[in-house]
Amino acid sequence: EENPNGTEVLENSNGCDSTVSINLLFNDVINTEETYFGCEGDGYEVVVNGNTYNEANPTGTETMVSTGGCDSIVNVNLVYNSPTTGEETYVGCEGDGYEVEINGTVYNESNPQGVEILENSNGCDSTVTIDLFFKDRPITLITFNGCYGDGSSVKVGDKVYDENNPNGSDTLQSFNGCDSIINIDLIYYETYIDSINYTGTKGDGYSVTVGDKVYNEDNPSGIDTLQTIHGCDSIIITNLEFTTSTDEFVTENSLMQLYPNPTKGIVNVYIPKSNNVKIRVLDIHSVVLKEIKTNKTNIKIDMSTFGAQGMYFVQLLDLNNITLETKKVLLFE
Repeated sequence: EENPNGTEVLENSNGCDSTVSINLLFNDVINTEETYFGCEGDGYEVVVNGNTYNEANPTGTETMVSTGGCDSIVNVNLVYNSPTTGEETYVGCEGDGYEVEINGTVYNESNPQGVEILENSNGCDSTVTIDLFFKDRPITLITFNGCYGDGSSVKVGDKVYDENNPNGSDTLQSFNGCDSIINIDLIYYETYIDSINYTGTKGDGYSVTVGDKVYNEDNPSGIDTLQTIHGCDSIIITNLEFTTSTDEFVTENSLMQLYPNPTKGIVNVYIPKSNNVKIRVLDIHSVVLKEIKTNKTNIKIDMSTFGAQGMYFVQLLDLNNITLETKKVLLFE
């Protein structure tokens, strides 16, 4: 193999030269490689010399006869790279604004979960599982209905809410570590102080009932505490005056008398100097409930038709809608 060619001169059988030409041919032994770089699970395989090489049988050596009749050695080396997996997790609070972009997709509170497949450094799939969790932000409403002067209050954090500071919103930290919104709405109703005044003549039979007490000529004055529809005190001061003459019925500054007041329904409106006037009934929000045009000195109004018990107003107006006098009426059951 190292000296394959030459010429040799020998003496043949008849004594002459015999020339021998030497030509040795050594065919190559062929060495080849079957290599592959892929990913686990991609299904690649190859058959060499009748043997199958794949992910389960990735390496080996095969010896075959080449076209020159010599050995052909094939080295098989298949490499299957592993795919990778990962997680993108987050625990936060509603409304904190957290978001992350993966593979061009934005994940946030509105889109908190998903799976993205990327290519890793070895060219195989990289599967990323996204799981974002946003904990609740509790919203609590604290309401209270009370009466002015009852001393009631509520403390939220380091703030005190009472009749001078009845509304607000505070942010505290809840048990789950997120903000807790506390809305406070305290309502305080008025404690009414009203008076029932009446001037009449002795023996006219006028009386008025306040709660369980009857006021008349024999019991003309007193102070009573009633409860309003909101549960607050309504202080009623009653003062009845009975004179000896009907001419003294209307005082100098009084154009209209209402009785009985308080009333369970009917209230008499007495207008001694009536001359084409208007009577209006209003609720405590100044909404007109009834309007009467009259020239009579005495009319009756059924206050129970206006609904709930409580305070109402009766106005005396001229025909040009100029208010001459306004008085309160208390309707109770």
